[in-house]
Amino acid sequence: MKASTKKSDLGEVILFAIAVIVLSGSFIRLGLWQLDRAHDLKRVQSVKPNSTVINLLDVAQPGSNLSGSSVNRIVRFSGRYVAQYLAPHQANGGQTWRVALMEIPDIGAILVARGVQESKTISQSDLPSGVIEVVGRLMPRQFDDRAPTTEGSLVRIDSSLIVGDTDLALFDGFVIAQSEKSQESDSAIESMKRIDASPAKPTVPGFYWQHIAYVAIWWLAAGVVLFLPFYQRIRKREQEEGLTHE
Repeated sequence: MKASTKKSDLGEVILFAIAVIVLSGSFIRLGLWQLDRAHDLKRVQSVKPNSTVINLLDVAQPGSNLSGSSVNRIVRFSGRYVAQYLAPHQANGGQTWRVALMEIPDIGAILVARGVQESKTISQSDLPSGVIEVVGRLMPRQFDDRAPTTEGSLVRIDSSLIVGDTDLALFDGFVIAQSEKSQESDSAIESMKRIDASPAKPTVPGFYWQHIAYVAIWWLAAGVVLFLPFYQRIRKREQEEGLTHE
């Protein structure tokens, strides 16, 4: 009977220990996640718009996440457009943007928001031919859907949505073109109404101090959970001492 009671007590202790470890680990992980968000917010807020034109490959690589320090940089690159899409319900009064996929030879491909689409349809003739040099602002990918899914349209400007359309290695983020240059005259470039390429705003909501406050709360909760076993032992000892004195 005593052996059975000991096994039962041991099982309860093990289950309690597992629960403590899982709960405290979860709270610690939540604190670390909140700390990462605080750092991301601070990094994006510290980035100042830079008008210096640099090579795209100096700040971004295909297949890699775009760093906070790369966002809003003015970049230059050249290649050939291989596909195009419409991106409805964008900023500035719900404009529809014309977005094209540019192949950069031997490197990969990147989405380029070329300009404002004033008609409801696009055709292959709207796409400039030959080698095009683009200068524009590098932007982070969009996280929220702007429009329902329709053929030839993007619900948001995000290269992950077109992985099935191409075998090329894709860059994270996209570029809002400020200028396009071709070696020869091209009406598809000359008639383009450009997009206002204002610097991107932070995508992490809230304030830095709020995230740090949440870090403290989550880690305090982890400390309370870890202290519970010791508190129970202290209470049990006090009760036993009280019974002994009686």
